[in-house]
Amino acid sequence: MSWTYWKTVPNLIVAEMWRGVIELGGCPVKILIDPNRVEEGIMAPHRLFVPRGKEFIAEEAMRAWSGEAVYGPALAAGTHERGLVAALERLVAVREAKRRGEIPPPGPGALPPGAQAGRQG
Repeated sequence: MSWTYWKTVPNLIVAEMWRGVIELGGCPVKILIDPNRVEEGIMAPHRLFVPRGKEFIAEEAMRAWSGEAVYGPALAAGTHERGLVAALERLVAVREAKRRGEIPPPGPGALPPGAQAGRQG
């Protein structure tokens, strides 16, 4: 897979937030620290990379998060706001259930239930 630079964000916390939002859209994200500011640790700027050709997914996720109009696959199942809020609520619920031990960890390469439903081939 060939990765391409997408955006620089202020710190690791913001980078992880964006990774979560973009990966809900079915696009993997790689996070790398700014090589010129490594000594700042998690507060250093971080760079987000997405697979080449999938930049539009990251852009749609950013627009959906900010409330701007979204086009393409994000509108397929209804309004993007409801879909994004529902997806984030499911993500939080699954993480809490895992923390409580109600859901066993998945095997290698396994997707959570329903993960294939939102992905487009």
